[in-house]
Amino acid sequence: MVGRPSALTLRLLREVWRHRGQVISIAAVVSVGIMTVLTMRGTYESLVTSRDDYYIQTRFPDVWAHLERAPESVADRISSLSGVARTTTRIALAANLDVPSTDAPALGQFFSLPDDRENQLADIHLRSGRYVDPRAPHEAIVNDRFAIANGFTPGDSLQALINGRLQDLLIVGTAISPEHTYAIPPGSLYPDDERYGIVWMSRRAMASMYDMEGAFNQVLIALAPGANSQAVLTGVDRILRPYGGLGAYPRARQPSHFILQSELDGNRATGSAIPVVFLAVAAFLINVVLSRMIATQRSEIAVLKAFGYTNREVGVHYLQFAMVAVLIGAALGIGMGMALGQAMVDLYGTFFDFPTLEYRLKPILI
Repeated sequence: MVGRPSALTLRLLREVWRHRGQVISIAAVVSVGIMTVLTMRGTYESLVTSRDDYYIQTRFPDVWAHLERAPESVADRISSLSGVARTTTRIALAANLDVPSTDAPALGQFFSLPDDRENQLADIHLRSGRYVDPRAPHEAIVNDRFAIANGFTPGDSLQALINGRLQDLLIVGTAISPEHTYAIPPGSLYPDDERYGIVWMSRRAMASMYDMEGAFNQVLIALAPGANSQAVLTGVDRILRPYGGLGAYPRARQPSHFILQSELDGNRATGSAIPVVFLAVAAFLINVVLSRMIATQRSEIAVLKAFGYTNREVGVHYLQFAMVAVLIGAALGIGMGMALGQAMVDLYGTFFDFPTLEYRLKPILI
């Protein structure tokens, strides 16, 4: 059997209704602060988790080095450097693409794929179709956004001007890559999915087309735990200098990672600073409202104490008034924060490519 509410509980309900304007104001400010925390920090955590999982799945490198041309034996010297855990060499060149849906030629950035994907650094994630057959000289995989923008599907053909010769390529799949979560053409600040595409072909096919048998012009490096990255960069530059090395650079300077990390840093800063402002304002409003209530209700407080209520009980009574406003704001903030966080994650998904990108709310944020 449910007992009758106590006199203080009934008084609390009357005070909440009497001061509903102040309660709504406090709740609104609290809800915005909590909403911002869950939206920005929740989005940040979701992006970081998706990115890190993606990097692990595809073995995202720690170091890149571009050069003119070097024999495959040079890669063994790089692998022997202290701090190097694994290397992958590849061929990477640009070529014009003949895309029927555009008036001007599109630019294609070509990368070779090894026969064995098991230990490959910077592996791709297939969206549709299949992996290239190493024995098929004209099979290609294109990045998913380029395919969608131009209406390409597996089985379509694509013409490319490679090494001065027009080549007919067969698209066998579409994919995304951790190196191109935000794919932008060279010298541009924004993506151009219609006129800039990433194309992957087998190592044998690209070596034949570009006369690069037994050679490479890019090397990707995974560092061992605790490795001195600067020492590795210096060692790689020293080895590749006779082969037209253009300077090794770390993950922090990889274009796509840099753009994504900059966005994450801004998101984290916003999610940390703005809620503090709103919650500080809420605390100020609570202090003002309670101070005014206590100052104007001294006679009522005296009556309560005359009826036997202790200072502690009266203090808790007024604290409960503040808690009602805070709890209303928290409930609204959690609901709005989760909804807006999901919308933010969906929005980021239109700019950055991940295999999976879901809003994930950590209990500690609540």
